[in-house]
This record gives sequence, structure tokens and C-alpha cells, in this order.
Amino acid sequence: MKGKMFISSGFRTFLITSGIILGWIASGFLYQFQEIIINETVRWIFYVFSIIFTMVGCYIWSRLKNRHWGFMFWGLLSPIGLLGISLLKDRSQQKEVE
Repeated sequence: MKGKMFISSGFRTFLITSGIILGWIASGFLYQFQEIIINETVRWIFYVFSIIFTMVGCYIWSRLKNRHWGFMFWGLLSPIGLLGISLLKDRSQQKEVE
């Protein structure tokens, strides 16, 4: 079957959740503890991994719904963009008409 993905929704949830948590840590939490962080590079590494995890999780989510891969870009609007992906109609179970 073309485009069929065999990745569980649990892995998708793990990626999206970890991406949101990493983004939260990078944006707010690290500023409170600036004396612990030696350089700015650590914060940018958190940002990059946050974006990667969220985008891959949204890609898996859109493919599990049998939608175009471009819907993964809604993950950039996280967490509001996740609402848009969740409201997409699921096309993965097409009913056959006789």
C-alpha cells in the first residue's frame, strides 16, 4: 500500500511532547539559570532539537492521517498549530462503496 506508515501513534506523541518540552526549556527555563549555562550554544542546541522533534512528530501525525506531508509545518506554530493538525479529517480508513 503506497504511503502506508508502520509507526505507532505513541512514538508520534513522544516526539511532539519532547519537542514542546525542549522548546519550553530553551525559551524560558534556561534564562532563569544563566549562571549555570556557560555559553549561548546550549540554548540554540535545545531550540534546534525542539524544532526537529516537533516537525518529525507532526510529519508522522499527518502521514498517519493519510494527509500531505506539508501539514507538518503547522508544528512550527506549536502548540497552537497542533490543534490544526488534530482537527484534520482522518483519511486513513477509506470506506469502499459498492
